[in-house]
Amino acid sequence: MNKRTWLLRCCVMALTLLLTNALVAVKLIRAFDIARAGLFVGCYAAGIGLIVACFRRIRSRSPYIIKCIGAYGIGLYIALSMAAAAACVIPLPGWMMVLLAFGLALYGFNHAEKIYVNHYHVPILPQSIRLVLISDVHIGSVRSEERLPKLIRRINEQKPDLVCIAGDLIDNCFEAVRDPERAAALFRSIQSTHGVYACLGNHDAGKSAAEMEAFMAEAGIVLLKEEYAEVGPITLLGRLDGKPHGNYVNSSRRDTEMLLAEKPQNDLPLVVLDHNPAVIPQYDDRSSLLLCGHTHNGQIFPGSLVIRAINICGYGHYKGADTPHVVVSSGAGTWGPPMRIGTNCEIAVVELGK
Repeated sequence: MNKRTWLLRCCVMALTLLLTNALVAVKLIRAFDIARAGLFVGCYAAGIGLIVACFRRIRSRSPYIIKCIGAYGIGLYIALSMAAAAACVIPLPGWMMVLLAFGLALYGFNHAEKIYVNHYHVPILPQSIRLVLISDVHIGSVRSEERLPKLIRRINEQKPDLVCIAGDLIDNCFEAVRDPERAAALFRSIQSTHGVYACLGNHDAGKSAAEMEAFMAEAGIVLLKEEYAEVGPITLLGRLDGKPHGNYVNSSRRDTEMLLAEKPQNDLPLVVLDHNPAVIPQYDDRSSLLLCGHTHNGQIFPGSLVIRAINICGYGHYKGADTPHVVVSSGAGTWGPPMRIGTNCEIAVVELGK
């Protein structure tokens, strides 16, 4: 991302936050007929400032309580913004708007704890092979380690032949992982005929990238960095993300065309792990299946509408005339606030047999 694009994005985000905060503050002042509006606005701004300050520490060694204040506080703020927007369309009493905000927040926090299983059929093999895809676990983020036992149990319940992780296993800062030994042991308990393979996402980079890769090795995860591997009846290719948040360890993304030209000379279908579905146009029918994540399907409505609008396929299964089959997962975890509204944490089960 160049400096001009970065500045433009920052300006848009700042303007959006300013307008959203103004909307929420005005709605609360009017709804509760607050007389000392100046004092209220000052207190409101201080509260938002505290939440933002804590939220900025979610990917650090800061105490877990600070991260929780930031993550849950941002979630509550998003719910309050949604309730204020609803009150612009449907006149609501002040108490009902606040009740709606808390209801949305509680629903979103609870819903993010559930892990759903979605099934896809991609007929690229003559025999039956069950591939389980997960992405965006974001270990180190708030509630990520609490979800892990349920996630691993749900994976094993599918009786996979192969497990693939399409990036963002870690949430940028490995030091934020509270119990890496326990997390690694949980991943080692995955029961898969052909093992567990992963590519790196944009969050699997940065100052602790070496520690992240060491964790994956300890967890029994085979990491493919611009590399091919013959795995049972398929050839698997793992890519590096093109826009990582920091650097990878002694590697970077190569030109896709050059890499595909080096495909092993065999008759096995090629399955590609590439974190961001924005790369779909880079692949053609030389690849049989592209597995992605990254989008979280927007995580919180109406983010799902935005994801659908800006991607060829931001979620689900897609097959274009000149593309491989594509499966994009909404992710098994969350980023930022540990909440989901209108989307699910999921495991994707891809049946590869005809």
